[in-house]
Amino acid sequence: MPTLSSKGFLERALHELREIRNEVIDLATDYDVYWKVQREVIQRNPRLLTIRSAFFDMLNDAYAHSAAMRVRRIVDKDNRTISLRGLLKELSKYPDLLKGRVSEVELAADSDELDRAISKVKDYVDQFIAHHDRSPVATAPIHRELNAAIELLIRLLRKYYGVLAGSDIDVVVSYLEDPLTIFRFAWID
Repeated sequence: MPTLSSKGFLERALHELREIRNEVIDLATDYDVYWKVQREVIQRNPRLLTIRSAFFDMLNDAYAHSAAMRVRRIVDKDNRTISLRGLLKELSKYPDLLKGRVSEVELAADSDELDRAISKVKDYVDQFIAHHDRSPVATAPIHRELNAAIELLIRLLRKYYGVLAGSDIDVVVSYLEDPLTIFRFAWID
């Protein structure tokens, strides 16, 4: 039995979806900057393509760990946290909020898709980043899996905000200045 009225849940859900949006925008911004650097700086410079660098290893690890942690936080199972996954699970208790927009079957399918998409990311974070398991069984997600999880989070956030608010929510990455400006001059004089 739901503990909140539909109206109370709706108000809380919209507030939490706006909070999640901020997390997703930070995640999408990191994603955008990382791939801009990869495509527009590293891939276009033959010298960088052939060099082995501790800096590149650190950059790649920092992005992968940070992005994986953010994904993990956004889909946390703990009911004390603001989480897209938790919100979708709880939304199933309020079918009146879905009527005419999303079927309960579609909501369950979206929740299952989210669980599958983030499974490897979550296991990796839990066993290697947040903790140092003695006997880890998770493997590191490849960029394709991490990217797919990020894209799914964006899609589901927009979809369920639209369902509950009746309007779209933007997840737009923008910059006050080009993030690649720092590469337009030598770093070591």
